[in-house]
Amino acid sequence: MSKVSKAFELRDRLTIPSRFQVETVYYGDVRKEWDKDCRVGQEWVHAFPRDVIARTNFSSCLERLGSHDEQLVQSREAVRLLPSEPTLMHLLIAAIDAQRIDEAKETYDELISRGMDSLRLLHLYHALLAFLQNDKPEMQKEWAWASQDPVRGRWVLFIEAKIESFYGRSREARKEIAGSGGKVLVLAVLPRPARHEMHIGADVEFRGHPLAGGGSQEIIRVQQQHVGGAGETNAVIPRVRDAEVCGPDDARSGA
Repeated sequence: MSKVSKAFELRDRLTIPSRFQVETVYYGDVRKEWDKDCRVGQEWVHAFPRDVIARTNFSSCLERLGSHDEQLVQSREAVRLLPSEPTLMHLLIAAIDAQRIDEAKETYDELISRGMDSLRLLHLYHALLAFLQNDKPEMQKEWAWASQDPVRGRWVLFIEAKIESFYGRSREARKEIAGSGGKVLVLAVLPRPARHEMHIGADVEFRGHPLAGGGSQEIIRVQQQHVGGAGETNAVIPRVRDAEVCGPDDARSGA
């Protein structure tokens, strides 16, 4: 039994705020029952309106349900209560989700002014924001940052490849995925649903757990099966041996 599941069983012994936190994590991260997660989050916010963790967790849950306007409301309130790295990051994400681009840019500038430019997640959302603003110099800045360290910059590389595909530049997208020296990091770059749609034409190498923050540095070989119709770029279905690999969708953002 996981620690979260055990804590959920014993939640009646906890303080009320701690019980709310355990329940939101259990329903959201363990059970993937976002509707229950949000009901608890809403109750938590109503009971403790000045609780920053309640606001940020509720905001994360609302993002899962696609309730972006309310997500933005909760993120704004969290920043009002406690301007900080996690609350500002939640606000940046919420503003982008709600298509409030000007507010997203203001929030990004606030993060930079606070010296938080080293955050990996900030680079990802800045790249996305620059794309939405059609700000090519800022996009190029993020591509350059990610190319210097494809492990830390894997999410940015994913966004770059998706943008190249959006513009119909599949060849460039393949190059961006491939990276330097022919050693690609695609499996770590692409989220799980996209791993069956990778546009690569040769055997590739992937890193495993270190891309998710820990584990062995060993590079593993992926055997590929090519599919696709005439006139289409072949899709690749990788078969991974001897490793589990985590991608950008394997972590829930939190405070």
